Amino acid sequence: MCGVGLSDLRALPLSHDALAEGGATGAPEYEPLPWSDFGRGRGLLIAAACVGLVLFFLPWAVQRMPTDEVFTGYTIARKSGWAWGGPCAWMLLIPFALLRRSIMLMRTARAAVGFLAAMPGVAAVALLCNPPKPQKLILGLTLPLDFSWRWPIYATVAVSLAAVMVAFVFGGRVEDIRLHRGSGQGETLH
Repeated sequence: MCGVGLSDLRALPLSHDALAEGGATGAPEYEPLPWSDFGRGRGLLIAAACVGLVLFFLPWAVQRMPTDEVFTGYTIARKSGWAWGGPCAWMLLIPFALLRRSIMLMRTARAAVGFLAAMPGVAAVALLCNPPKPQKLILGLTLPLDFSWRWPIYATVAVSLAAVMVAFVFGGRVEDIRLHRGSGQGETLH
């Protein structure tokens, strides 16, 4: 009729008003990444949290004397309430990392992710620095104690430390963004 071509509205970019209303900036670092994208530290943090939860249920310590007992992270947490901080932090880290889908959301969550990643390691180090002591009996005698730590508590410290290091770079650099939509799809911005 008037010679103006029609376009599908879904193909057009958002107007300035729509961008301002929705809080989106249109910048690629604010673009949501696919749920299946486990790059930029997301996958590593989720894997570390899953490994940390498994380690929590493995034997952390063995006592041979005065009684034979095996202590997992779970049994230690049941006896001392503060030790629940470790598994709670691992459980919170999974959705926390999974739900941060844009690069900027990941980058702004680095401190919180680092705090959650550090909690299990701090709890394990606190246990390692305060092992059980022999019980004192009457007349100055002590009850013999044969107690030793096992590898899962040390692995918890290592996994926690690795997760903290990943938290420092969670989201990666803004300069290295691969576009998923638009005209530059598949290209890296520099």
